[in-house]
Amino acid sequence: MTNELRIQVQINSRYKIFDTSGQIPFSVAFGLIRRSQTDENPHPIRVETTGSILDVQYALGHGLLKLQEQDAEGSAKWKEVNITPLKDIAKKDSEPLYLPSPVHRADRAGWRDHVTVYQCHIDPDGRLASMLARGKRYRIKLSNDEDDNKRWAHDEQKNSFSHDGTPDQSSEPVKVLLTKRSAGNASFTVVKKDPIHLPKLDIKMKICESVDDGEDSFSRLEVVTATLASTASGPITIQTRGHQSFLMPWGPYGPEPGWDDSQARIIDPAPPHAPIGGIQVVDPRTREIVWKREMTGYVLTQSNLDRRPKFGDVLVIHPGVPIVRKISIAKIVTELKDGHFKIRIRPRGCRWWDRDITKGHDADERIPLELGGRNMPPVVLESEDEVEIHLSEGKIEA
Repeated sequence: MTNELRIQVQINSRYKIFDTSGQIPFSVAFGLIRRSQTDENPHPIRVETTGSILDVQYALGHGLLKLQEQDAEGSAKWKEVNITPLKDIAKKDSEPLYLPSPVHRADRAGWRDHVTVYQCHIDPDGRLASMLARGKRYRIKLSNDEDDNKRWAHDEQKNSFSHDGTPDQSSEPVKVLLTKRSAGNASFTVVKKDPIHLPKLDIKMKICESVDDGEDSFSRLEVVTATLASTASGPITIQTRGHQSFLMPWGPYGPEPGWDDSQARIIDPAPPHAPIGGIQVVDPRTREIVWKREMTGYVLTQSNLDRRPKFGDVLVIHPGVPIVRKISIAKIVTELKDGHFKIRIRPRGCRWWDRDITKGHDADERIPLELGGRNMPPVVLESEDEVEIHLSEGKIEA
């Protein structure tokens, strides 16, 4: 008798645009997990990606997935796209996935931490891309046809595998079925980007040479300076606080960790010192992160339903004019044990514009959507510099 094993599958798009120029790679993100309450199989199972729903072009051509086009901008209606050009698409050879057993999962409530993620890249010069019209919005979904799901499941009969990845000969074949929770869709708008020239920002870090009187009662060693300079040929504008609306990578259930946050960036001009959320502390021996401030998403309230940033939330950087920020690490020091540490900038994305957008506007004005910046890759604040400190009895030694 064949055992039935149910897995949950969630679909999303890596980016919310499909760039036919190929500058922004597009893929469909799948999240797979064994989440059934009746799944007591202690072994991981192997799921072939070749010829399955994870092989997107093949799956579309063989009814395992479906492609829909939005009727009109903002419309709730979607129409099926004729997938005849994909009917003869061959299976794409790719490595299988291994889904661990939920039996060994300590906390079944925190199941999203155990999702296996698979990205299927879509070639901008491939057959699927040639079927898409620029400016149109599409979505890729699981087929609702029960027979199609069973056919996929039948094709994907596999043995259980032991913990070392070898077949468990004592087990019977496992028939994989999709659960009713399986959902989501990879939605995207088709565009063709002009050449993207991300500005290069040079950030240097060091221990502060001095602390001016009246700033705070910090010792010199408790303040790190970050100096930023732009190598662009003209001024650029960077958003340093508030909801960041740029082109960010998504996983099956939402933006990838570390991208969707509204914390002030390390170059934010808020006095007296730059936000400590923009740095990390690492152990120089293991390279393990031993201190960082957890990032938070943007929480909507009645007062901030309009998520457009204000002109006061951005910073204009001119070529050849360095910007210096002082970062107090006094609070961080109190949360570390004695020893050697290295302080580095935590990479953070920022929405940006290739010009000074602030001229003629007040700080409290909202930035109009037509100024753009939302469907562009972010400028990433990062630095190769690291500042080394030594703590002894809770204090930084010179």
